[in-house]
Amino acid sequence: LKDTIDPGEGQYATYDLEDGKAVRVIAYKGDEKAVDLYFGKSGSRGQMARIGDKPGVYIASGYASYLYARETKNWRDGKILEFDDGKVVAVELTNENGKFSFTKSGDSWSGTLKGQKLANLDAERVKDFLRTYKALNADDFADDKSDAETGLDKPVATMTFKLDGDGGTRTLLVGATVDADSKSRYAKTPDGKTTFVIGSWVAEWATAGKSKFEKGS
Repeated sequence: LKDTIDPGEGQYATYDLEDGKAVRVIAYKGDEKAVDLYFGKSGSRGQMARIGDKPGVYIASGYASYLYARETKNWRDGKILEFDDGKVVAVELTNENGKFSFTKSGDSWSGTLKGQKLANLDAERVKDFLRTYKALNADDFADDKSDAETGLDKPVATMTFKLDGDGGTRTLLVGATVDADSKSRYAKTPDGKTTFVIGSWVAEWATAGKSKFEKGS
């Protein structure tokens, strides 16, 4: 706190420091309250603040409003998938177009659709696919919806990335679009603990047809 604006409580409304309007930050060290501060308006004079158990309006420094005013979803861990795309040796993608299988041998990729070789496969498209999902984060969450509501009881797409050595696999299930006007889709991993929303550009790979992986398309 750098300076005092008003030693009393009369200016709380002026600077949005009333209970219920200000951003209140309480931090504890063990069971003991270490910090209790209210933050209100910020302007040319600086960030206005008050102390929880002491009257007065102060100017504070070091307050980052975006850390405290973020939406609830942005406090959560949005990570869905994480893997080294350079260590992926095989990928399976099943959607309404059939089952795609991509296999890496050395630095080369080959692929099949419904068991038939993809003669015009573009390996760079496969790499783009991997890059899209290697560090996948959610756009949002859908905790209040059932699998039937999200289409995840009957996924429109299932993809599995197999890593070399003991890297194991990473699997993602993709469901329905969020609404009629959106191409974003619901998704979850096989453990089913959290239902995520993934962006439209990401979802397009999940529902891709043959041409998405071919040269010149």
